[in-house]
Amino acid sequence: MPNSILTKVVQSIPPPIVVPLTKLFNLSFKCAVFPNALKRARIIVLFKGRPRYDSANYRPISILSVFSKIFENAILSRLLTFLESKKILHDF
Repeated sequence: MPNSILTKVVQSIPPPIVVPLTKLFNLSFKCAVFPNALKRARIIVLFKGRPRYDSANYRPISILSVFSKIFENAILSRLLTFLESKKILHDF
């Protein structure tokens, strides 16, 4: 179940767990595979405004697991580093 592990718990992970987690992320990068377990999300529907009977007044929100968020941030960091090193991104 996504978000069954709290962010505070993950932030206090002891170093012996960090090493295998880092290896898992690096292997995923190397193989260009996003783990299926991290693709799971809990979907909730948010009401935007009246009238309630109009389905256009609702929007879905995906609640991702904390590990999925960490993985996505790692991907973003590597992607931005690559794009900046190759001078692909414009300053604006």
